[in-house]
Amino acid sequence: MKKTSLIIALLAFSLTVFAGGKKKYQEAMGKTLAKMSQCQSPDDFIALGNEFERIAVAEEKEWLPRYYQVYTYVFASFMEQEPEVKDGLLDKVELVLEELEDMEPKEAEIHALKGQYLTARLVVNPDVRGPQYSMLAEMAIGKALRLDGSNPRARYMDLSFKIGKTKYFGGSTDQFCAEASELLADWEKMQSGDALAPSWGKNQLEGIVAECNGNNQ
Repeated sequence: MKKTSLIIALLAFSLTVFAGGKKKYQEAMGKTLAKMSQCQSPDDFIALGNEFERIAVAEEKEWLPRYYQVYTYVFASFMEQEPEVKDGLLDKVELVLEELEDMEPKEAEIHALKGQYLTARLVVNPDVRGPQYSMLAEMAIGKALRLDGSNPRARYMDLSFKIGKTKYFGGSTDQFCAEASELLADWEKMQSGDALAPSWGKNQLEGIVAECNGNNQ
């Protein structure tokens, strides 16, 4: 009887410690995510990415800190002007992305983010990298959609590529513009409701819809 009581007590203690650790992790993530809206420069985003990296080191089994580390570095690379600096940031991103894919190979959000990373690589030198990296980005986005066809970030990027290609070849974008408007209307319904879950992409989608509407006027 005493042995059973001891086991129950140890189990209760373990659960309390786990719950406390989880709460600290969530609080740290929430505070760091809240700083995202305050970032105005590449250095701001890099500093924020470094904060996520520190959380990732402390929480080895959690994939979201690494995810946001990648996201902030990719965003910084889009804002940077010098190609060498862009590539330097993206070199680090590549290593973290590999860790992410090993941790959660079937997570659609990670493959959608990989599509953004590959697009960032393309932007460094579009004339040279366009054919290779556009194909790789579309492959990553396609994988995200196969894993979760309702993922709004993967769907937004898929439509962005389709509209860009169609414009390049002189075709009509009406179908894709209509799909973009529908996605925007349903965007909030497609979010998970988890405060820590990825939610980026809406602003970019709004830009696509605005451009579509402008072209139709």
